[in-house]
Parts: sequence; structure tokens; C-alpha cells
Amino acid sequence: MPVMLLVAATAAAGCTGGGDEPAAPGSPTAAAPARAGSTISWTDCRFPSAPGALVRAVAAGGDGAPWTAVGQESGATGVRPAVWTSLDGCAWRRVAVTPLTPDGERTGFTAVARRGRLVVAQGRSYSQVHGNIRPTLWRSTGGAPLREVELPREVFGGERGITVDAVVATPDAVLATGAYIGPDTFVAAHVWRTTDGADWTRLPPGPDQSGTATDQLLPRDMAAGRAGTLIVGTAFGIRGGSGFDGAAWYAPTGARQWQRADLSASGLAGDGDQRLVSDAAVGSGYVAVGTVLTGAGFQLRSTVSPDGMTWSAGGPLAGTPLPAGGRPTADVAPLPGRGAIAGTATGGHAQLWVSPDGRSWTAEEVPGPADRAAAVVLGPGPDRLVLVVQTATGPQAHVGRPAG
Repeated sequence: MPVMLLVAATAAAGCTGGGDEPAAPGSPTAAAPARAGSTISWTDCRFPSAPGALVRAVAAGGDGAPWTAVGQESGATGVRPAVWTSLDGCAWRRVAVTPLTPDGERTGFTAVARRGRLVVAQGRSYSQVHGNIRPTLWRSTGGAPLREVELPREVFGGERGITVDAVVATPDAVLATGAYIGPDTFVAAHVWRTTDGADWTRLPPGPDQSGTATDQLLPRDMAAGRAGTLIVGTAFGIRGGSGFDGAAWYAPTGARQWQRADLSASGLAGDGDQRLVSDAAVGSGYVAVGTVLTGAGFQLRSTVSPDGMTWSAGGPLAGTPLPAGGRPTADVAPLPGRGAIAGTATGGHAQLWVSPDGRSWTAEEVPGPADRAAAVVLGPGPDRLVLVVQTATGPQAHVGRPAG
């Protein structure tokens, strides 16, 4: 899998193991004081996993439900879905899931969100005949195990499906976004909606969500703020001077179509190769992280918006650039209390940054050994962060709280 960092920015709940989950003996260690270059105090945590396990997303518990980590493990027949839960974000245990189809049995989870006591997870499997991606959707209520939802393949996939990339909870529904070929035969930034996790509706894309014969739209991430929902991604020119530009769409809560945002002042559109790869609701506005291709590789930069529609350039996240080949990946999330945290993993090393405003960034020390780090998963809660560093020996978990 590509080197990546994933951030679960939505508060989400677990699937099983409610209030009677026992704490793992001796799992959390004493919190270490903040070190030089660190504004967060970290506690090492227990994370049981089989060899080859991957954690792809973490979401905070709440409303009596535990924290949830989702991902995959390796089985005798290939990939199988994996879920872990924790009451406090530190003492984790592996819990069961209920697949209903062969695709579900081979699913690797990629995202999770919670709305009240409803938990929705998204995953993907691959056709053993053609190798194409097959999205899978899962739901849980009241702390029951995540159960695969049987949907007609054409709802998310089929001949028109391309990707499903993000799931987020809003005040009135759970939304998913991805690339899908619209009625006009052009690739569009589509949105799917559910209120119960079982019945999904693909919303007709608005004019601003649809590409053209020369402009292919590829959504990557979604964030729900106080007033509305933001999607970020890339517009790819496929003819005559092909290239990448950042793209973003915004809709007020309850709306069924998204408007294209103005990124002319974001520093992530225009000549060159620049892409928006992650976003988060921070305070009353939004912050997004993008990549700009330089001679040394992809450099990370931020952009900020008070309303999801008008954007201004933020600043660089100085560190080792991401490799120029492949799909650059980075993520951003709100910090407990105030500000934002972002990061990535490249060249076997994890990198984190913090910012009070989404514009100026300071490097944050990554706790514990992270030899050959391939991914960093960061799940923010109201008063703590859960950090899972993916290493050559498996996932390593930490809980962080603001120092001082």
C-alpha cells in the first residue's frame, strides 16, 4: 500500500463492546511529559493485532459508545475486515464484524462515521475476476457489531462507479462522496446520503459537481462543519496541457447539491501540479491541506476558508517532501480545544505539524519508535487525540493530550 497518513476528523462510535468492555491489564503507561518540539503529552497504549494488520481510520467515542479503529487484516484467503474498540482510546480490543457477501468477506475498511448511535463504515474489496474496486457499506446501531449492508452494486459501483473516498456525519444524515460517471457521461463529484445506514440515495449532481470532456473531477475528502459540508479533491485536465488543480465544493447543511468554491487565492490552483487531499472543520471555518509538485517532490501546503466558498493561502508544512510518483496523501484534523493538526508519512518516517490557525505550522514530535512508518492514523476527540503509527511490526497506539 502507498505511504500515507489518515486522519479521522469526525467523532464516531464503536461497533461492539459497550460499557462492559474490560480494561486491558497494564495497557496504558504513565503519560510522558512533553518533550522538546512537542506540545502534546503522549501515553503509550495497548493495541492487539495479528501480523499484517493495518489501521486505516480512527474515530472518537461518545454518547456511551467506545472509540473505533477500522482497517484490515490478512487471512488465509487474502484481506479481511478488522475493527477494534476502546472505552478510553487506549485499551483496545479486536471485535467481530458480520459480512454478508463475498465482497464483504474480502473488505478492507477505509472510513467510519457516527451520527447519534448509528455507526457507518465504508470499505472496498476487489473483484477476483476483473480486479475492479467494489465499495462495501456497513452499519451498526446500539453497539452491535458492524454488519454489511446489502445494496444493489449499481448504487455505489457498477459500470459508472469509480471511487468512494470519504464518509462523514452531519446533523441530519450520513454522507459519502466519490467519483461517479454522471448522466452526461462525464466524471462527477457525487454524494450519497443515508439517515439509517441501510438505505442509500445517490444525490443527482449539481452543475458545479460535473466535469467536462477536458476536466475530470476527483473528490478525496469530506468535512462537516457547523453550517455545512465541504468536499475537496482534484480537477484533472485530460486533454491539451493536462495537469492537476485543487478543487472544492460546499453545501449548507441539508442541501442536496454542492457549489464549486473559488480557489484562485488558495495557492493550490493555476500553473503546475497542485491537489487538495484533505480537509477539516476547525472552529467556525475550514482548513484544507494540498500538495504542490516541486523539483524535490510534493510539498505540503495549507489553505483556509471562513465559509467553505472563499479561500486564502495558508502556509507550508515544512518537512521531507512526498515522492513525486504515485498518489500524494496527507491529512488534517482539528486539535482538541483549538487549532489543527496535520501529517503524513514518507520515506519510512512519520511527520506531524500543529497550527493555531491553519496558516502557520510547527513540527510536532511523533512519540515512540516508528521504524519504517508506512501510515499514521490520527483520531481527534474533544479532549484527547488517538495516534496509531503503522510500522513494520504492526500498529502502535498512543493517546495525546495538550501539554500543560
